[in-house]
Amino acid sequence: HLADDGQVLPGSTKGHKDGWGLASYARGNIIRYFRSPESAMNDPLLENEFFLASAHKPDTILAHVRKVTVGEPAERNSHPFVSGRFTFIHNGTLGAVDQHVFDPARGRTTGETDSEYYFHLIIRNFEASGEHDKDRISEAIGKTVEALRVGTSHEGGHFTSASSILTDGRYAYALREFDEEHPFIKRNNAVDYYTLFLGQGPRDERIVCSEQLHLPLVNWELLPNHSLTVVDLATGAYETRKV
Repeated sequence: HLADDGQVLPGSTKGHKDGWGLASYARGNIIRYFRSPESAMNDPLLENEFFLASAHKPDTILAHVRKVTVGEPAERNSHPFVSGRFTFIHNGTLGAVDQHVFDPARGRTTGETDSEYYFHLIIRNFEASGEHDKDRISEAIGKTVEALRVGTSHEGGHFTSASSILTDGRYAYALREFDEEHPFIKRNNAVDYYTLFLGQGPRDERIVCSEQLHLPLVNWELLPNHSLTVVDLATGAYETRKV
């Protein structure tokens, strides 16, 4: 549904048809990782990939369908991005990757997307601390967002959105972060596009998604802007903090 008819910005064609991917975890370890430049609606490999993912009995899946802004449709530019045990997806545009704010991530990326550069800025920030606990990772996300707020330039403002999900299979870090004052967003009344929802299912599932999926018995909560929600993937407990 999201690939074919997912919500888009005003003036854009419906759907997110420029690539897809998934990463699945069991007990904190990546057990399957796949990316494709094709639309998830038409990719003949999709059914097989979901069969393989489910066969490994994952407890966490991170999935993404892409709509191109920066970086051509290609496997290397499809999300999720991976570094060690961490995987990452992003919704929004930070601007061209030749901006100085991205300099610390150069040499770490395999593609050309602002999203992948963003991911490696976060990784670099918590690597510098020498600690990978959830508080250090949360601090690294906050530090990266602060740098992007002042260091990016796109369409007459800074970034449109840095909303993202980072996970290591133990915790999920769901960030809702968009610029309500960005000229593009105000001009196109696009506030309702940059949403992020937390769903809770009947078996205590936790689902984070940019749209409320049509799933039975799932209750959805809109996460606040400028917030980071950290979900314990073993217990389902979560906390939301201002960023």
